[in-house]
Amino acid sequence: MIKKRRSYSRLLTYKRRQLRKKLFWYSLLTTTIITLIILYGLNYFPMWVNLITDVVNQNHYSNSIQKEALLPPTIQALPEYINTPRPRIKGTSMPGKTVVLFLDGNKIGQTLVDKNGQFSFEISQEIPDGKHKLSGQIKDGPNESSLSLPIVFIVDTTAPELVIESPQDGADIKLKKSGEKIIEVKGQSEAGVVIKVNNRLAKVNLDGSFSVRVPVKEGDQVLKAVSLDKAGNSTQKDIKIKVTIKI
Repeated sequence: MIKKRRSYSRLLTYKRRQLRKKLFWYSLLTTTIITLIILYGLNYFPMWVNLITDVVNQNHYSNSIQKEALLPPTIQALPEYINTPRPRIKGTSMPGKTVVLFLDGNKIGQTLVDKNGQFSFEISQEIPDGKHKLSGQIKDGPNESSLSLPIVFIVDTTAPELVIESPQDGADIKLKKSGEKIIEVKGQSEAGVVIKVNNRLAKVNLDGSFSVRVPVKEGDQVLKAVSLDKAGNSTQKDIKIKVTIKI
């Protein structure tokens, strides 16, 4: 209860000070106007009123410009994984302002926002593979905004490894005439990839190992295996086999 009373008392004191300040300035302005009327007469009264009004408005406008909040730019989100080391950065912001871009805390360049509030920037230096954070800031003369929310993305320009363990290249596979004309393809790649063999989707385990059952026909043929990672990099392996049907 004591704290509430103290807070109320402080607020009341603050309001009284503000009121006294306003009364002082109003009194000063009134005294100035009356003095001017006495010295120069009523003919000049409208001119002085306009002059004082213009000065007050000009000061108010200047203070508004100085206090104008510069909002940080909005950067268009990139895919979580990208396979280019020089992505194009796009976004929106206040028209005519300068956008400064930062990668992992380091300035990488700046660009102007067009009249439609759009900006585009292509990174000149290649970004190394790995996880990165991109943010932006608006600059207008000596004023600058806070940093935008970071855009997090991963650069991956390396194609995934792909090894076909079974069947071996050049293998002669014998199948029974009465059985299914299907073979199992096994191999190793990377975790998180998508693997297809002859357009058949394989099951990929957490360690990157995979297997898939693929229909075949009698004679020579090629198994086409493709491993595609999250960034869009791919690796293809062709395995030649011969299928013989046993009587």
